[in-house]
Order: sequence, then C-alpha cells, then structure tokens
Amino acid sequence: MTKSKLSQSNSNPQKKRTPKVPKRITETYLHNAGLYYIERYATSTSHFRTVMLRKVKRSCLHHKDQNYEDCAKMVDELITKFERSGLLNDDLYITSMVSSYRRKGLSKRMITQKLMMKGIQSETIQNYLSRHDEQKHEDLHRAELKAAAIHCRKKKLGAYSGINAAEPEKQLARLARAGFSFDIAKNILGMTENEIQALIYNEEL
Repeated sequence: MTKSKLSQSNSNPQKKRTPKVPKRITETYLHNAGLYYIERYATSTSHFRTVMLRKVKRSCLHHKDQNYEDCAKMVDELITKFERSGLLNDDLYITSMVSSYRRKGLSKRMITQKLMMKGIQSETIQNYLSRHDEQKHEDLHRAELKAAAIHCRKKKLGAYSGINAAEPEKQLARLARAGFSFDIAKNILGMTENEIQALIYNEEL
C-alpha cells in the first residue's frame, strides 16, 4: 500500500454506527413488537411484560413527552389481549418447558433456576414438575435418575466416558454442578450402558 493510500485509510476510520432512535409508544407499535417477540421466543407472561416494559422505558427516556405510566398501562392491556387470544398462556408455556428440559436431561434444580429467570414463582414450578414427573416417570426420584442418565450420555460421563474417563470424584462433581444429588449421581455412575439405555427408553432389562 502506498503512503498516500495508507494516510487516507488512517484519516478515515470506520464510522461507529449511530444508535437507533427508539420508536414512540403506540398501541400499534406495542402490538407488532409483541407479536414479533412471541413468534421468535417461547415466553411466560411475566418475562414478556419485562421485555415490553424495557422497550417502553427506552422509548420514554428518548421521547420526553411520553408518560411512562400511561405507556406501561398499554403494555398491561396488550398482555390481557394476548392472554384472551391464547398468544400468552403460562400453563402451556410452563408445561412445555418442563417437558422439554426433562427430555434434555436437566435436573429439578436447573429447571427451577431457568424458569425462575423467566419470572415464574418457585412454588408454581415445583407444582408443574411434580405433576409432570408423576405422569411421565412415576415420581421425582425416577425422573431425576432418567435426567441424569440423559446428561451422562450427552456429556460422556459414567458408562459413556470411554478410556479417557475422568476420575469418579470429578464426574460426581460435574453431576453435582448440573444440579443432581449425590445419591442420584452415584447411582447413575454405577450403571452400565445397557442399564442406562433401558432407563432412558423405559425398557425392562
């Protein structure tokens, strides 16, 4: 590169993107923004409210003539509208998320943490978990054991760890960090691959 081109490139650094100006809050804007969010993400009513109020706050900070309380009331009205139409349904959301998390091998503790981050109360989560585990896995212990089995298969622990297996204490620690109790972790690490497969697919050995 010649000196003239080099000096030219140095004198014209890449311009920083100008932050987008938040849109003014209107019923139409909130409705469209809400639909767009729901189409992209599964969400609880509480988390949806948090997301929408964040938009409201950002808009009101820029458009000083807007009243935050009036805009927040519009969010509440939108939520009521979406609940009536079925677009927001906490029962369906929690039920589907609990089922999905169990299929992925998540422990009760991890499921609780994830759903609490979405604004769902711990007691509510426990009720849904208990109902799910009794219907699908007989009880909590069986559900936790199966989740731990799936986790071991995904993370190459226990019977799936192969020749380069980590020490048992380290594998126990990894399962503990994933939210499984010592008894569940010790039990699953002592199973053979056939026993784990039978547990995952609800088969009798």
